[in-house]
Amino acid sequence: MDIGKLKHYVQLQGSANAQDEYGEQSKVWATEESIFASIQPLRGQELLEYQQINAELTHSIIIRHTSNATPAKRIKFGTRIFDISVVRNIDERNVMQELLCKEKVVLT
Repeated sequence: MDIGKLKHYVQLQGSANAQDEYGEQSKVWATEESIFASIQPLRGQELLEYQQINAELTHSIIIRHTSNATPAKRIKFGTRIFDISVVRNIDERNVMQELLCKEKVVLT
C-alpha cells in the first residue's frame, strides 16, 4: 500500500457508558486516535426499516497497523460514522490493516 493514498484524516473512537443527571445509562463516544486512512466504498443497498428508507453502505478503510482497532470501535470522518465489522491484518505483517465497515445513512 502506497502511504500517499492515506489521504483522509479520521478518528478512531471507543465507547464508554455514562450516566446522565437522571441516572440513565447512555453510550458516549470519544476519540482515541487520529490517523490517516484510505476510504473506498464497496457496495450499497436501500432497506425499508420501521417505515423509513435506510441506505446501508459498506466501505474498506485502510490504516497503518494499530492494536486499538477492534469491532467494538468506530471510525469518524467529518460527520460520517463507520461501524467496524472486521479488522484484517494485511499480509499478517503488522504494517497495514483493512477495516471492513458499515455506514448507515437515514433517508427521509
